[in-house]
Amino acid sequence: MEEFSGATATSIIQEFYINMLLSNLVSLIKNDADEEIDITFKSSNKFRYQANHAFIIGRI
Repeated sequence: MEEFSGATATSIIQEFYINMLLSNLVSLIKNDADEEIDITFKSSNKFRYQANHAFIIGRI
């Protein structure tokens, strides 16, 4: 969170808010995907599956 590519204060603020937006969108998508996984969960599965956070970021 401390590494910014912008040179001016405005570009750093814009980059911060873009990162926050992306993070919030990914969290919403991950929560929705995890709910869908829980709905289709089979009791015979040994592990609880979760959506991959890095994969979601890459797809957005």
